[in-house]
Amino acid sequence: MAAPAPKRDDPDGTAIYAVLDAHAPHGQREAALRQLREDAEHGSAFAQLLHGALYFQGPQGAHALLPRDPALADVYLSNAATHGNVFAMAALAELELQQHHVLQANVWAQIEPAPDCGKPLRYAPLPAQFSRSSPGTHG
Repeated sequence: MAAPAPKRDDPDGTAIYAVLDAHAPHGQREAALRQLREDAEHGSAFAQLLHGALYFQGPQGAHALLPRDPALADVYLSNAATHGNVFAMAALAELELQQHHVLQANVWAQIEPAPDCGKPLRYAPLPAQFSRSSPGTHG
């Protein structure tokens, strides 16, 4: 009996390992990357996170397969973040800071997934010193 096909929200572990294994044959890594890209396009938050991270790191990353492309990193990481992936949220905050978008970075740093992770994102409460009613704040 054949093993069931992996769900789209749970990419095949062998593809993930192949992409991340710098010693695997290049053709095998490219094929695995194509599979993960397809998973990302079908809504896998983990595959979106992985693609975003690879575009974010570019050739300086230990597992470099993709060029550094902040715009594509933003697309993939944003999709993973809207599915509740907190690692994508943290990467987006870092990406925004690298682009000197301090406000956007702060927004990503303040968002957290809803408790059941099946609901839309919600904002984490701001500390009192940042609320509009606090003395010395702008607003």
